[in-house]
Amino acid sequence: MKKRLILVLLLVFCLAPGVCSAGEAAQSTKALLEKAKAEGKASFYANITAIEPVLEDFYKKYGVKGEYTRISTAKFVATAITEHQAGKLLADVLQAPIPIMDILKDRGVLGAYRSPAASGYPEWTRKDDAIQMFGIEYVALIYNKERVKPADVPKRYEDLADPKWRGKIVMAEPSTHTTTISWLVGLKEQVIKSEEAWMKFLRGLAANKPMFVASFSPTPAPVESGEKLIALSMPKYILTKAPAPLE
Repeated sequence: MKKRLILVLLLVFCLAPGVCSAGEAAQSTKALLEKAKAEGKASFYANITAIEPVLEDFYKKYGVKGEYTRISTAKFVATAITEHQAGKLLADVLQAPIPIMDILKDRGVLGAYRSPAASGYPEWTRKDDAIQMFGIEYVALIYNKERVKPADVPKRYEDLADPKWRGKIVMAEPSTHTTTISWLVGLKEQVIKSEEAWMKFLRGLAANKPMFVASFSPTPAPVESGEKLIALSMPKYILTKAPAPLE
C-alpha cells in the first residue's frame, strides 16, 4: 500500500498541457518515462509536507529526478494560472485540494492522464480524466488541554458558536483558504442537519470573531501559546508539535 501511494502521488494527478498534451498523455508509460528522462526531471507543485522520501523513491524506481515546490493553498490557483497563461508552467504534476483542481481544469491548465499506479484504486477516487484522488486529510478541533477543561471541550462543531468562545478561536481565512471553504460546505452537506442550522452555525462562529491566519499551518501556534484556546486545524499537528499541550 505504501509503494502504491507513493507512485500515485507523483504520477496520477494532472499533467499541464504545456508539458504534456492530452494526446501525449495517452501514450504508454514507457514512452512517458523516456520523455521524462530526456528532460532530466519531473517538477511537482503541491502543498504537502514530508515529500523527500517520495522523491527519493521516485528517483530510485524511474531514474528521473523529482523537483518539489510547495505552494500554499491560498496562492496555488494564482501561481498555476499565471504561469500557464504565460506559457511557462514549470510543473509536470500538480497536487492540491479538489476545489483548486476543479478551477485549474476549468481554466484549461490540466491535461488528461490515467496512471497505471492507480489501477487498484476504487472507481470513485477517479474524479474525471484529469484528477485522481489519492488521500484524505482530516480537519478537526484542536485545543489547549492546559487551558480548556475536559467538560468544556466542544462536542459538536455547532458548539463553536457558543458565545463563551468569543475571541478564543483561530482558523484559516475562509475567503482565501480553499480547504476551509470546502470544509464548511462539507459540514452543510454531510454533518449539520439543515441549511438553516448550518447558517445559524456560521453566523454564531462569525460573531465569535475568530483570529484569521493564512492556512492550517499557522493555526496551532496561538493555541500552543495559550493566546487562543481552540483551532480549526488538522489533528496531525498534535503529533508534529509534541510536546505542546494540544489535544
